[in-house]
Amino acid sequence: MVLAADCLEELRFPLAAKIIGDAKTEFNGVSTDTRSINKGDLFIALSGDKHDGHVFADQAVAEGAAAVVVREEVPLQVPQLLVDDTGIALGRMGALSRLNWQGQLLAITGSNGKTTVKEMIGTILKHAKTEAEILMTEANHNNTLGVPMTLLKLTEENKYAVIEMGTDSPGEIPYSAALTKPSVAILTNITMAHFAGFGSRENIAREKGSLLEHLIADGLAIINGDDDFCPLWESMAKDKGIMRLLKFGYGETCDLRISNAHNTEKGVAFNIVLSAKAAEIMGSINAHNIDNIDNMDLKEISLELPVTGLHNCLNATAAFAACCSIGLTPSNISDALAGFENLKGRLNNLPLSNNCLVLDDSYNANPASMIAALNALNDIAGDRKRVAIIGDMFELGDEELAGHRQIGEFAGKLNLDGLLACGSMAEEVIATYHKAVDNNGAINTELVRSFATATEANEYLDDYINQHGFIDTAFLVKGSRGMTMDRSVNFLMGKLGEKS
Repeated sequence: MVLAADCLEELRFPLAAKIIGDAKTEFNGVSTDTRSINKGDLFIALSGDKHDGHVFADQAVAEGAAAVVVREEVPLQVPQLLVDDTGIALGRMGALSRLNWQGQLLAITGSNGKTTVKEMIGTILKHAKTEAEILMTEANHNNTLGVPMTLLKLTEENKYAVIEMGTDSPGEIPYSAALTKPSVAILTNITMAHFAGFGSRENIAREKGSLLEHLIADGLAIINGDDDFCPLWESMAKDKGIMRLLKFGYGETCDLRISNAHNTEKGVAFNIVLSAKAAEIMGSINAHNIDNIDNMDLKEISLELPVTGLHNCLNATAAFAACCSIGLTPSNISDALAGFENLKGRLNNLPLSNNCLVLDDSYNANPASMIAALNALNDIAGDRKRVAIIGDMFELGDEELAGHRQIGEFAGKLNLDGLLACGSMAEEVIATYHKAVDNNGAINTELVRSFATATEANEYLDDYINQHGFIDTAFLVKGSRGMTMDRSVNFLMGKLGEKS
């Protein structure tokens, strides 16, 4: 740990804490979970909607905790730090850890793509650096508790930290951003994700944009130049005095402009055209590491990714900009991304028998990511039939009905060969599909249906496969996490069998 506190006494002032017991007690690490606590850790008893860590304080001590952080004294024979709010105490400790660490911190937020961008940056860094030099957000620990816990894992060996930030209610991004103080801030896009907590896309954009307000001096902002709210983010950056800002996307005004994006047998390929501004800011881009430069003010890089979906060109371009800005070369990045593997449940192409495949995008969903996934299904299917098995999209608030109707309409315009919708909004999705489908499109009514749950859809598919089977078919499986659409992926893999 780089936390500047060897003993409890050193936390008294920053946490505004009262110490009960020996203030000279030392601790080796920080934990909030008794299942992963190490001997000598400082245990923080967090209180949430479902669990109260104070209930587990005695178990933490039994597992070897040297001391506990609590909001009220507990009957335990270890020193205690009494604070008004244990969650705030955790945040302050994370901030202390960040302030005492001298590496490069890259922070990413946005409605879609932030985890993929994080994983791409991690892949690039691990290709060029040692594992010990890199710290990344684990799993989906991207909220106001996960961010400070990640910061508390920083060590002197770490030279790079890649932090993902998510939110489902106002105030979370500025809080997390204030703790991290990034040297590079990346904004991917704004969609209707978590719309219920914000009321409008502009409110979401301002929340995500608050990441820029906490950039360190001379920090770099990397923003989606194609997004509706790019002008808002540019204005926020200007108001904050940010001088180094790069836009990525397909638009002519983007500093890293994507061109010639196309699907390949293995994934996608595209070029990045760099403006003179981009080349200057990113530093590592220069004449001796790019071949065939015809115009010193306009340089072009070619990249290939072994992943499905043209939207990943945007994700990779953001990762490219971030990694170049911290000194990695285009060849480092190109070589690393050629071997990139996406996380489970994020548009992974899984081959099945009988020339079938399933696109597993079951991790989560919102309208924009659902449309991107449907486009990916359409692109990758080739001569195969196209069947989408989709679940409800959560946290859309007042936009719930419109958002689901949008998906049904889009699927109809694609003339999908099958659409199995699951959840409370499934009937709306199917109804709008029927209205939107091309008049010349033949609808297989057996494969255009609504179900209350993914389990019901799987049971129906089981009967259908027993009667008819599937050959030459591409499936997409996607929905919000609570819909457990991964069960449909597992069903298809078990029923149709992986390609040997």
